[in-house]
Amino acid sequence: MEAYVFWHRRDPRVEREEYEKYLVRFHESFHRVKVHGFLFSTSYRVSGVTWMPPGDVYEDWYFIEDSGALDRLIEAVERDTRSVHDEVASLSLEGKGTLLALKAGQFIKQRRDVVTWFPKPRGVPYEKFYASLQIKGSLWRRLLALGPSPEFCMVNLERITIPSSIHVEREMIFPTP
Repeated sequence: MEAYVFWHRRDPRVEREEYEKYLVRFHESFHRVKVHGFLFSTSYRVSGVTWMPPGDVYEDWYFIEDSGALDRLIEAVERDTRSVHDEVASLSLEGKGTLLALKAGQFIKQRRDVVTWFPKPRGVPYEKFYASLQIKGSLWRRLLALGPSPEFCMVNLERITIPSSIHVEREMIFPTP
């Protein structure tokens, strides 16, 4: 399983409730469109994302079978959900994304959780690094250095102590159906 993760910031001139209403509407419309390789999506209000400017930041996860599904997702937005996408996009200031691969564990839908982002120490082989981790929740690795985030993240109910980590607290605003 892979996930395209997209961070976006609400324009402060837009009320939070209005922004979230449009964001939920987009995810609902997206779930009505059948896209081969698209599994589901979730959306969170987050705090602690250091690679985004201050403000209300949101994190959308689009779970896919493989990276080939991204092309089909883009086509679905163009073909089927463009107007709903453009509504919420017009209320945003900017966005950044990354592509992740699930390395261990599984996604568990939680209303509130913490994502611990962290790098692999330089010079440590991946096999040794993986063996050193006490995996709680799910472990994800960034693919092809795509995106602004550190290379790894662990999604769990609580903060995990890992050197050089960034903790992002999340509250789900759109649960997967």
